[in-house]
Amino acid sequence: MTDTEFGYVHGLAEDYLKYVLQIQQPGSKPSKISRVLQDVASSVQDEVERTLKQCLDKFDVVSVDTARTIFNQVMEKEFEDGIVNWGRIVTIFAFEGILTKKLLGKCIASDMDMCKDISYFVAEFITENTGEWIKQNGGWVFTHNEYQKSKRVSIFLSMPDEIETEEIIKDIFRQGKTCFIPRYQLQSNHMDMVKLASPEEIASLPRTSWNIQQPGEDEVLEEALSTVAVCLVMSE
Repeated sequence: MTDTEFGYVHGLAEDYLKYVLQIQQPGSKPSKISRVLQDVASSVQDEVERTLKQCLDKFDVVSVDTARTIFNQVMEKEFEDGIVNWGRIVTIFAFEGILTKKLLGKCIASDMDMCKDISYFVAEFITENTGEWIKQNGGWVFTHNEYQKSKRVSIFLSMPDEIETEEIIKDIFRQGKTCFIPRYQLQSNHMDMVKLASPEEIASLPRTSWNIQQPGEDEVLEEALSTVAVCLVMSE
């Protein structure tokens, strides 16, 4: 990732720690994406702290360096199978919050010093180990407020040289949203957004002469704008 992209992730990590520690920063306000991430990650953090308390009690976090060592050990184990998904990325932020609270309990550093130091190495891990996956899977769209609020989402089916949308489509159905995909009329420039029944349906869709997968023109399918306005349109 570029310096700009690292800076963005670092900001998310630092904002989350300020949220966990309830640090008020006059004149500053977290972005919508940051606020959604805070809600999701804090829910995960609460669950982990409740269900894995005995395991977490074994972590003796006495310094930022200790926090970094424990963080790297846990993340290495978490990602040793090479699988990256949004659930695991959210867990990174949740574990960041857990370690920071433990370090705060030792009263060895100011809140802001901890936020800066811990959020930096957390952002380093995210960008180095998951950054490319995030770029290929739609960026931080999953945490965007507009995406979270939307009930009906229109999205393209990605080609090999485009941003990968498979994980986004799976998440649309996972959250109970309605998904619409493009269907071009080959003899004109007209395009409809038609309802997709499930992520599994994609594999059986026919391909056009341009190698684009889409439902057949003779299929009668619900169109995105036929009843109510579509809530969110996602394009490259």
